[in-house]
Amino acid sequence: MALLEVKDLSFRFSNGHTALDSVSFSVEQGELLVISGKNGSGKTVLLRCLKGLYRPSGGSINFRDTSIGLVFQDPDSQIVGQSVERDIAFGLENLSVPPKEITEKTLSVMEALNLVSHAKQRPRTLSGGEKRRLTIAGVLVMDPSILALDEPFANLDYPGVLQVLEKIVMLKQEGHTILLVTHELDKVLAHADRLMLMDSGKIAALGPPQEASKAAEACGVRIPADLMSIEDMTWLKR
Repeated sequence: MALLEVKDLSFRFSNGHTALDSVSFSVEQGELLVISGKNGSGKTVLLRCLKGLYRPSGGSINFRDTSIGLVFQDPDSQIVGQSVERDIAFGLENLSVPPKEITEKTLSVMEALNLVSHAKQRPRTLSGGEKRRLTIAGVLVMDPSILALDEPFANLDYPGVLQVLEKIVMLKQEGHTILLVTHELDKVLAHADRLMLMDSGKIAALGPPQEASKAAEACGVRIPADLMSIEDMTWLKR
C-alpha cells in the first residue's frame, strides 16, 4: 500500500490562475521520486499542498499514517536557531519533547548530516551546502515519513552540491522516502526510482527515469547532450 496517494489534485490562485490541474500519483515506502519541470509548472505548489501550506481547490491527498517534512528552496527562510544544535532542536522544543530525548535526537541527526563539528556555530556563518544540510537535519529530527526537498541544489557551488547529494543518497539507502523537486536532472536522476515531469500544472510523464526522461525536452527540462544514459546523471561520479 502506498504511503501517499494523490487523486485529481487541483489548485487555483485567487487571481484565477490554475497551478495544478487534476494531478494524480502515489508514493511508495522507500522511494526516491524526482519531480521536474520548467518554472511555473506547478512543482513547488504541489509540495506546499502536500505539506498543508496551501489548501487545494479540488481532489484529495491521502496519507497512510504518514507525516511529511518539507525543506524549502531558500535555507535562510527555514533557519531560526542561534546555533546549529539549537536550530535542529527548535521543532522538538516546541512540541515539549523531554530534554534528554531532544539531546539524543539532535545529536543523532547532526552525526548523520556531518554537522557535529558545527554544533555551536552560528548558522549564518555556514556555507551554502552546510546550511542546506542543516535545514534537512531540522526536518529529519521530527521523524517525518516522507522528506520533501524543493530545489535542494539551488545556488550551491560544486562542493555544496556534492555535500547535499551524498546525504540524499545516504538517506535513500537507509530507507527514507523522498520527494525531490529539481530542474537539474543531471545531478540526481541516476539515483531516482521514478521521474515525474510536470507541465502547466499537469503530469506530463511519470515512470522509470529511462522512459519518463524522454519527455524532458518537451517539458522544458534540459538534459546535457553529453549524458547518454540515466546512469550518467549524477554528480557523485565526476
